Amino acid sequence: MIPINQIERQYGSSMAFVIATCRLYFNSCSVHELQGFIEERDIDWDTVYEIVVAHQIKPVVYTTLSKNKIELGASLMGKLKQDMLLIVSRNQQKVKQTVDLCNAFKDDDIVVYPYKGVFLSKLLYGDYVGREVNDIDLLIHKRDFLKAKEVLDERGFLSRYDCHREDFYEHMLKVDCEYKCAEQKEGYRNKVELHWSPTHSMFDVPVTNSGLFKRGKLAAVLGKEVDVLDDHDHVLLTLIHHGVNDVWRSLRHIIDWGRVLQNDNMAIEWSILNEKIRNARLQTTAGVGASICYELFGVNNNELIAKKGNINHTLTNLLSFPMLNKNKVSISNFNQQLQLRDSIVDRFRLILKYLIVFVQPSIRDIQTFNLPKKAYFLYYLLKPFRFVYSAMRPKKNYK
Repeated sequence: MIPINQIERQYGSSMAFVIATCRLYFNSCSVHELQGFIEERDIDWDTVYEIVVAHQIKPVVYTTLSKNKIELGASLMGKLKQDMLLIVSRNQQKVKQTVDLCNAFKDDDIVVYPYKGVFLSKLLYGDYVGREVNDIDLLIHKRDFLKAKEVLDERGFLSRYDCHREDFYEHMLKVDCEYKCAEQKEGYRNKVELHWSPTHSMFDVPVTNSGLFKRGKLAAVLGKEVDVLDDHDHVLLTLIHHGVNDVWRSLRHIIDWGRVLQNDNMAIEWSILNEKIRNARLQTTAGVGASICYELFGVNNNELIAKKGNINHTLTNLLSFPMLNKNKVSISNFNQQLQLRDSIVDRFRLILKYLIVFVQPSIRDIQTFNLPKKAYFLYYLLKPFRFVYSAMRPKKNYK
């Protein structure tokens, strides 16, 4: 485990305090040690709050500090308490809306499995409010997309897409992995993402929704039965999202993986999970996440069979503030993707997939120029000019 003083020297006292608080959460640091750290330093509590907000770890930080009666600035605790009350309310609302949507999809014979979000909170933390949640994420079959979109349209969910021709959605299903929409109402709006694939094809991860659905199970949620993923599959998708999609860029992701390694609320059979990780060619991704969990939080698990990759680059991006850009095609993100791959062959395949994505017409290209289907071949010529043209167009008000 990296000494907290070393983290302070490299990344500042505010980040070191956040890491020390997470260590107390995982019982690898004592209350006395954290309180002593606070008393010996003049910590910038505003920066602490910015880090906690950016990494979306307010529930872990607030509950740890309040449970252990850590003495610090009243202003920080006041803000975290208000945030926590809001998180509890919104997460409970998301649970209800997820169940309602799943039942509406079932009524239209649409196979749907909720994952991530509040359902991951329940799996890893034992309740629906243990982690911050952004969206309602639903796995569906590609063939059911238009029916599922119609259900969402009827309930007032509006997409960010300007083009609504059927050929547009046909192309979207080929080149993308998700459809995003949000409620159109005043105040807080729930967002829904439909996923017909666990991740984008450019990441070259051999996991499909069809395979996941074969091993699903029923769970009682708010008095209704909902199809949910097998625990091992849900953990695998968590690894794909946190380690592949987001390259371990957030402390929330590392804390989630620490909860997996602790295996407190699940009945994980590590032989099954290890096989799934190996088949998905994500042993280095899993190993890097596990190594960071140990170095930052002292969490270890000898049952996870993974490859030990170099964590220095990933750790530096994780603890530096501001955070690593989320743009999945940025150079820094791509370099980190390469380091998380299991083999030279996997790195070559990743490069090839990225090149294909850069060449083929994307959803943004089609939205920008909106050509008829017969003229799609022109997108290959217009693609280099999309960034200039789209910058001149007024942006759609979508959050």
